[in-house]
Order: sequence, then structure tokens, then C-alpha cells
Amino acid sequence: MRALLIVPPGRAAFAEELTSGADALVADAADASVDGPTLYLRLPPLDDPRFFEALKAAAARRPHGVALATTCGADVQRLGARLAVEEAALGLEEGALRVLAFATESPQAIFGLASYRGASARLAGLVWSASPLDAALGATSTRGGPFRLARDMTLLAAKAAGVLAFDAAFTGDERDLREEAQAARADGFDGKVALSVGQARVIRGEAR
Repeated sequence: MRALLIVPPGRAAFAEELTSGADALVADAADASVDGPTLYLRLPPLDDPRFFEALKAAAARRPHGVALATTCGADVQRLGARLAVEEAALGLEEGALRVLAFATESPQAIFGLASYRGASARLAGLVWSASPLDAALGATSTRGGPFRLARDMTLLAAKAAGVLAFDAAFTGDERDLREEAQAARADGFDGKVALSVGQARVIRGEAR
């Protein structure tokens, strides 16, 4: 199973993460100073005043792609149009920069999951994320109920769009992570989010 390792904000260098065996890293565009084989630079929201500056800086790094919290496929299309401009300015082939969508971070976003199908050839994957959806719902547990529904819909939307589906990060006792990764793989997820080097190694090792 693929491991998508989230680098904590404020880390200017992440040598340990690069040797963790993770299949891809997601790091803040403002923090990252080390290139990885499959590095996605995290951007602020599309309506954030810092977005265009962050996008320009991220594209100049020539990462594998960018990561963005989205509400629907139209967000990926808007982002793709901006990436095309930056690619042209940098002499990159159009479509060289991929998009990883954190697609479930608000109640509104759940209703946009079907729109990712055919939205953009840049789309590399959809990530199921329970946070900050839990805060928006005022939930005290992310097990069952609307969270199970959102997880299943993320998986179905990714398969319909022909892109990778990533299960949410594990937040319980790390000894149970292997079991949760096995369950995610059995359900059809292609990978799982890791919050530490140790988690990434467990997720990767589960596939053997």
C-alpha cells in the first residue's frame, strides 16, 4: 500500500522523511527546501490572498505537483489553468505539475465529489481527510455516521475519476495502524496518509 507522508508545517528540511520509504511527500510550499522524488507542495486555499504568490513559488521548485484543499472539480480546473501559465513561463511541458486534492475538508466539499470525474488530466488523487470536517460538524468522533459516508464517497469518486484514493491518517494507537491499513486496502484504497516516518514505514510494510 502507498504511503502519503505529510511533513509537519515549519520543517525547512526533512531528510528523515526522504528516506522513510514513503511513496510521496506533502509539504508546505513555504517550508520545503529539499527536493524529493514525488513531492507535492501544499498551497493555501484558492481564495487566500497568498495563493498566487505561493503557487508561483511552488511551481518554480518544479515539484511533482501541488496539494490543495478543494470543494469540487472546478477548483482543480481553476488551479490547472494557473499551473499552465506557470509551466509556460518555466519552459515545462503542459501538464507536468499534478494536483493532489484533499477533497473532504468541509460539508460543502462532500457534495462536490462526483465533479472530479473528467475535471482535469492533472488530477493525481483524492485524499479522504476527517479534519477539519469534524470541527465543521461539531463531531466528537470520526467513526461511523457521516464520516463513514464521506470516506466511502471519496473512494468511489476517485475510482470514477480514474485516480488514486488515499485513506485518512490514523490517529489511534500506532500498534493498530497495520490493521487499519489492511482494512483500507481491502476496501479498495490505493494508499493511506501517514503523519510520521514510523507510520509511513508501517503502511509500506503492510503491503509486503
